[in-house]
Amino acid sequence: MSEIDDTTSNLTPSVEVLAKLKSRYYEFPRREKLGKAFDRALDQFLSAYLAGQHIEGRGLIVTGGTRTGKSHDIKDLLRSFAASDEPLPGGFQRNYLRVSLRSTVNWKGLGVAILEAVNYPFKLDHRSTATIWSRAESQLMREKYLIVNNDEAQHLFSDKRPAEIEGILNGLKDVMKRPGWPILPIYSGVPELLNYANANEQLTSLLEPVTYHDIAYDAISLKEVDTILVTFSQVVGVDPTEVRNSEIHNRLIHASARRWGRLIELIIQSLANVCVDHQDRKALLVTDFAKVFQRWTGVSDAANVFIFENPYRITTGILYKDERLHQYSEIEMPRSCCSCGVFLYFIENRGNFEIKPLNNEISKFGIHNTLNTLINFLKSQAITDEIMASDTYSRVQKLFASSRDFGDKSRLVVGERKS
Repeated sequence: MSEIDDTTSNLTPSVEVLAKLKSRYYEFPRREKLGKAFDRALDQFLSAYLAGQHIEGRGLIVTGGTRTGKSHDIKDLLRSFAASDEPLPGGFQRNYLRVSLRSTVNWKGLGVAILEAVNYPFKLDHRSTATIWSRAESQLMREKYLIVNNDEAQHLFSDKRPAEIEGILNGLKDVMKRPGWPILPIYSGVPELLNYANANEQLTSLLEPVTYHDIAYDAISLKEVDTILVTFSQVVGVDPTEVRNSEIHNRLIHASARRWGRLIELIIQSLANVCVDHQDRKALLVTDFAKVFQRWTGVSDAANVFIFENPYRITTGILYKDERLHQYSEIEMPRSCCSCGVFLYFIENRGNFEIKPLNNEISKFGIHNTLNTLINFLKSQAITDEIMASDTYSRVQKLFASSRDFGDKSRLVVGERKS
């Protein structure tokens, strides 16, 4: 730890600003919902113990898409649980364990992962599954770990045979019913995790589901986005006034693939860019969001959700090839053309035009309704005479005139020069 602390004085400005922003935990209303579900599971367990009943673990199964903020909230929940001064009855300690599962893990591998997480000094990979789990349960009891969070729990079941899945589900149920030391698990992962759990009725009777939904396009979400924007801007003293409107908020939601964790990351990185690269202005602009989105995805400015007129036609959450096409001399298109996802390039050494549809898709409606705009635009260019001298202009006209029944895709070249 001391080695890490000693290096903090040598941080780059970017790392320093990002660390400051990321240290600010933003609590969503759903965090309260998660906390209440956790309290109910804990109360069920402790009340059974105090009543002298057979005690068995109760737990949570927390599901949501990637980057929705599940892990962030669970970490905060567990830290708050451990930091409380209120003693638990029965000599139980406020100890928890977090285990992030690999994609290739099986039931034996989960036992090994638990032993590694508790810093068990011996390697037991070569031992039997029963031996590994016996040691794992003994260590949990010895170290008084009451809560165990298995993150990315869907990996326990993916690419497994039905019989193996059934065995894993039974194992998860059994560790909650151990008379010596039942645990209170929090299983977190993607939505498909629920499908696996629902195959075992005994297990689901011990679990309470908590779902992390994608961001909705509604007034509540827009208000939340605005609060997040203001909160993090205040951390670094940047003025967000220019981007505090529903148009930008909706674009932030779309650019983040409707995931809260991703949206916060987008805002944090944009603010960091302002603090490091534009210290003179201290104001957050939409171009800051556009720059981060371009880095994330590889899209060109013409396909950037913060620049493009209709951002919802752009698929987010994926990576794109570099679309800048250095071999072309790009003609600046009117905004009405760009809104249809159509881009026109003039190849200087060939005198040909090529149509490049956005995201490698072609919109019949978009092409047909852009005909007049494109034709007028071509006429206004200094290269009009050269175009008219060739057959390019007539071919463009024919291409657009036939766009209602657009079946001949061979006439389009998408992102590459004609041979």
